[in-house]
Amino acid sequence: MSRRILIVTEFPASTVYQLKRAELAVRNCVEAVLRDMELTPNQLLVLALLERGEASSAAELARSMGIQPQSVTELIGPLQRNSMISRKPDAANKRVLRIRVTAAGKRLFLKATEAAMRMEQELLANFNATDLQSLNRSLDYLVTHAEAHSCYSKPRRRPASAA
Repeated sequence: MSRRILIVTEFPASTVYQLKRAELAVRNCVEAVLRDMELTPNQLLVLALLERGEASSAAELARSMGIQPQSVTELIGPLQRNSMISRKPDAANKRVLRIRVTAAGKRLFLKATEAAMRMEQELLANFNATDLQSLNRSLDYLVTHAEAHSCYSKPRRRPASAA
């Protein structure tokens, strides 16, 4: 009985694989434009979440980003050392450190956001408006269905009494 060995290159690229390739390629380009600012894409996300008021503590950042609190500590350490953020005890709960973006951090956030947006414009320059609308609708649809799937692991929220 002979066996046929399947080689991975025989399989067509799946949509999820193509999405991951696109994410990695775009991330690589964004990392390149942020590198001179000594900022990573995840640190830019931290600044964005803080600036938009979507998070104000390491625990809130972890939940918003879907990562472990220890990973947040690694992300914000350089931001704090470079005076881009400050951390101060919460008035009501001294165990919670509230994170604020400093004036220098706001300037960096604006500069980095502009650079990232320019990169996005360059990468999407050959798409027409209809293609972009269709792509965004498709991605929104995929995210909605993935997040509703029984396998999706929702970020854990602490009960209000534990916060």
